[in-house]
Amino acid sequence: SVEPSGVVGLDLGRDDLAFFPLIYWPITGGESPLPQAQAIKIQQYLDNGGMIFFDTRDQGRRLAALENILESEAAISLRRLLEPINMPPLVPIAPDHVLTKSFYLLQSFPGRYSGGTIWVEDSAKTGGLDKVSRVVVGAHDWAGAWSGFETGIGNGRQQEMALRFGVNVMMYALTGNYKSDQVHLPFILERLGK
Repeated sequence: SVEPSGVVGLDLGRDDLAFFPLIYWPITGGESPLPQAQAIKIQQYLDNGGMIFFDTRDQGRRLAALENILESEAAISLRRLLEPINMPPLVPIAPDHVLTKSFYLLQSFPGRYSGGTIWVEDSAKTGGLDKVSRVVVGAHDWAGAWSGFETGIGNGRQQEMALRFGVNVMMYALTGNYKSDQVHLPFILERLGK
């Protein structure tokens, strides 16, 4: 079971990241590359099983502009922030990714905004740690939806789906790919029965 104790702000210069299985990192814009000591700390965190969920929070501006901005200001800021990190290749989330079923069965991942692409580590190419995506990147302002901030469309269902996605992300960070292993459960039970 999980008993979350609330939100904790992290100071990369001071805090030990090993105690946090998941870091939600909203991009505020204007980020500069990480200092070397902090970059090393983030690299070690990712290399040892930590998961970072980057949220550029700019999907609303993209929709308002009626354009699919590949390199938004927030995306450029994120890229600049992560320059010193050896980031795994990212791909759009697949319809059968474990994040779609780690607790709730989901086909979309709204926050304050919906639409757009969610990017995850291409663990098929990198191997990941036990084929778990260590990096998730999106633009939906999930913290805004999780905090109860107006979703922008007056839709309580959207906020509920955002909360469900948050549960899925947390379950995925804590348990990895156990849901994908359940495909083999009938075969395991059959063998145990013999």
